[in-house]
Amino acid sequence: MGKPKKTKSKAPVWNIRGAAKASGRNYLKQQVQLHKPSFIAILEPKSRGSKLEMFAKRLGYEEHFCCEDINRHIWLLWHPKVISVAVVEVTNQSISSIIEHQSGSMRVLASVVYGLGNRFDRRRLWQSLSRQAPLDTTPWFIAGDFNVISSWDEKKGGSRVSDGGMQEFNSFMTATGVSDLGYIGSPFTWSNNQSGRHRVWVRLDRALGNSHLLSSFPNIQVMHLPRVGSDHAPLLISLERRERKGANFKYLRMWKSHDTFLHTIQGVWEGRRDRDPLVNLGQKLKDTAKALGGWNKSTFGNRLRDMELKVASLEADLQASWGSDSAEALITELDESTRNLEKALQDKVTLLREKA
Repeated sequence: MGKPKKTKSKAPVWNIRGAAKASGRNYLKQQVQLHKPSFIAILEPKSRGSKLEMFAKRLGYEEHFCCEDINRHIWLLWHPKVISVAVVEVTNQSISSIIEHQSGSMRVLASVVYGLGNRFDRRRLWQSLSRQAPLDTTPWFIAGDFNVISSWDEKKGGSRVSDGGMQEFNSFMTATGVSDLGYIGSPFTWSNNQSGRHRVWVRLDRALGNSHLLSSFPNIQVMHLPRVGSDHAPLLISLERRERKGANFKYLRMWKSHDTFLHTIQGVWEGRRDRDPLVNLGQKLKDTAKALGGWNKSTFGNRLRDMELKVASLEADLQASWGSDSAEALITELDESTRNLEKALQDKVTLLREKA
């Protein structure tokens, strides 16, 4: 039995803008292999519900749900061996479910949202969600594309419209006792990707939670992943918990292609000496496994996180300097960093396949 280890239960929520697009599917598959989420919410699949079974199968998910007669905008996928999902309400703008971990360590009410573009349609969304607000201590999170902002800081570029919809959204949050869970990454989740003064950035996608969610998961985290394959950024919601898990050493073939792999091993074997050759051999094998474990994490783990944050940071810098002389150089750097991230994601997928 190993030492207590922090793990995270992760749930991507993404307006993919077309599940049939190869670029979106490939990016989602990479994120699934990287983060191993037990639950996924897909918004705007723009495909018939009959396509969901094959879509889920390609991603490796055994269970799925959609209700095309009422809501054609949201698909849910999950692993039944890890969690159970009981749908409790479906509207044309949301699907709410009770999600329970099979270990009994987690039970939450999860509402996935796709807000319609009209303020008066969204008013019905706020009303239906308000009726679902738990009256007990059930943790509740609401996540998705709300199609509205909570302040003018959440929009850059474009013209101002009536702030009535924004006020109604804020009133809904106050009345139900939910708050914004914040984010890591770019401050905006959607862009029209147009050039010059016509470009617009908006934070349309977010996650909200009640006080019981925050007390049950004080380290909850929402990351805005880079926008790849869609004009919306995926949200990656992480609920942290602890479990005991032992770790076994496993050699991965992709290591040998990295420049510092042999140097890491050499550093161990040129070190410690023991008078007993067998003791010396055993100790060096243990030291090698430990050194390669740390090297693997720093080379293929933390590096990927740093690259994701760099892409998000560059996009934020581009947003701040749009229209200035430095914008063109930032676009070039952002494009290069995005390509490097895609390559690193593919390397990570290869690593995870070898571990399987």
